[in-house]
Order: sequence, then structure tokens, then C-alpha cells
Amino acid sequence: MMRHAASRLPILLPLLAVLLFPACRLHAQQPQPPAGNMPDLPPDSPAKDLPIVLPVPDFEETMFDPEGLLGCLCQKALGAVTCKPAYEYNLVRTVNFVYLFNSFYGSASQDFYCHVDGDHLLLSSTAWGKIRIAVPFETDKKNQCVKATVRSSMCDRATAISCCEKKRK
Repeated sequence: MMRHAASRLPILLPLLAVLLFPACRLHAQQPQPPAGNMPDLPPDSPAKDLPIVLPVPDFEETMFDPEGLLGCLCQKALGAVTCKPAYEYNLVRTVNFVYLFNSFYGSASQDFYCHVDGDHLLLSSTAWGKIRIAVPFETDKKNQCVKATVRSSMCDRATAISCCEKKRK
């Protein structure tokens, strides 16, 4: 008897499938109508022939990247801390937000480091030994600037520094 029921199984399975699972075409999601700026394409178009539509950038909104100005701010901060003109500090290289500068300091050429840590510049030098100077800075997106006030310096005065992006016309 078991063998007789097993022989009917291939016939019963499609019938059970039709009864238990209604036709999926009725529940399929209908394609969305094309957007106003999209061309009408036949549904069988290969993917390589479909146009790529990118959003149009808002020209009123200008892109501001403060990371490009941090080297300038580090250079000016070193100048303010040591009471020297900022242009006397030459950028040697940048590695992972650590800027390496070189300048004549004391009686020899010395290396100076500026590490960007969040919203602080951490200044150090081999000439200063274990002394580290933290300079908080802020980003002014409206004016496209980074600004800081150097309070600890070797010339005993606070100095306001800033670096701004050049205005585009």
C-alpha cells in the first residue's frame, strides 16, 4: 500500500502546489512609472544601455573641507607659539593628520610636529623636550575658515589665527 501511494506523489505535488500557493503573478509588484526626466525605455533593455542619472549639484551650496586648511593653521600656530613669522616654518610632510614642519630654532634646524586631534592642535618639538601645547580650534563653515586663539606662547601674549578658503567667483 505504501508503494502505491508513493507512485501517485509526483502527480499530487503539482496539484498541491497550485492549491496551496496561488499564482504569484497576481501579487507581483508592478513596475514604477518612469520619472519625469527619465527617457521611456523598453522593459527588455540590457542594463548596460540604461542611462545613469545623477542628481544635479546645488550651486548655491559650496563645498567646504576644513581638512585642507589645517596645515595652514598648524603653521600659523607654530609661528604664534614661538613668536616667529609663520612662513619660517616649512612643511616637510603630512602623515595621518600629523604635520611635520622644519625651521631654524635656537642654534640649529629643528623638527616641529602638529597633530590634529579632534578640535585641538597638539604642538610639539624635539627642541622643546616633553613640552606639548594644545591649541583648540573651531570651524566657521559660513565664512569657510578655521580659527584658533593661541594662549600659551613663548612671547606671553594670546594670538588669534585663522586660515580661510579663497573665495570662488
